[in-house]
Amino acid sequence: MNEKNKKVCAVVVTYNRKELLCRNIKSLLKQTYPVDILIYDNASTDGTEDELNNGGYLAMPNIIYVKGKYNGGGATGFSNGEKLAYDKGYDYVWLMDDDGFCVNDYTLENLMLVQSKLDNAIVNSYVMGNIKDKEPTFDLGPYKTYGEILNNSVDGIVTGYGNPYNGTLVPRECFEAVGFTDRRFFIYGDETDFYYRTIAAGYTWMTSLESEYYHPINRSVFLERSFLGLKIDVKDQPVWKHYLENRNGTYIKKKYLGIHVGLRHIVRILLTSILSKDKRAKRIYYGLLGLYDGNKEYFDRQIMFNA
Repeated sequence: MNEKNKKVCAVVVTYNRKELLCRNIKSLLKQTYPVDILIYDNASTDGTEDELNNGGYLAMPNIIYVKGKYNGGGATGFSNGEKLAYDKGYDYVWLMDDDGFCVNDYTLENLMLVQSKLDNAIVNSYVMGNIKDKEPTFDLGPYKTYGEILNNSVDGIVTGYGNPYNGTLVPRECFEAVGFTDRRFFIYGDETDFYYRTIAAGYTWMTSLESEYYHPINRSVFLERSFLGLKIDVKDQPVWKHYLENRNGTYIKKKYLGIHVGLRHIVRILLTSILSKDKRAKRIYYGLLGLYDGNKEYFDRQIMFNA
């Protein structure tokens, strides 16, 4: 398979992170493999469009800027961005958030080198939160440290795992097979749902350690709580996010992972709600409501965004 002439579009979803977005764009413009950039703006209110215009980005022929009429969350941003890139005929869509960036000029070229040897594969950059030590931002399947990841790689590739949507290279044929990101998720779990749909369609996920991508590790959102002598990390987040995480997580676990995982998920919902630092009763209620809605595959509840 010859990938040299394949057209790639980086889809970057953004909302009120204009400085971080520009940092990402600068890293994309330096890539040795040619890439167009489609910025999907979820109706930012921080002057993102003016920032891009003042920086000269909107005048560049390889940058496409689309501003949504409302904030539909990351799920809508990726869904719309994927479809736009697909309709424009790109061979690959490279998915990423606004707060990440390519560690060097060869991030995409190294991805394409791996992709050129494969069929029915989705290749992910190696996502790190500490560039010097190559500390992973997220677990890569069962592997939690760079040492574990490296030891379980072959020729710089870890097979079977990836970190969507952080430097994720998706062939256009994959969208034909599974569709686009499910915008109903709003935030949380949309990338996991897409991952399982691609697996069911016969795609193999791989991570290239030679393709380095940065995404920050968000340690500040977790609070450590104790329960029966056990230390448990509880997310410090608004109640509406607590609801969405539980609704979407319940849906995914029921649909893809089976009842035993679902039961553990129920216990986790209860514990993280009970151990919250504030609004405990409301968190318990909406945690259980998320469990109910996810089990019923009900995505239309709007009240939570005011909670």
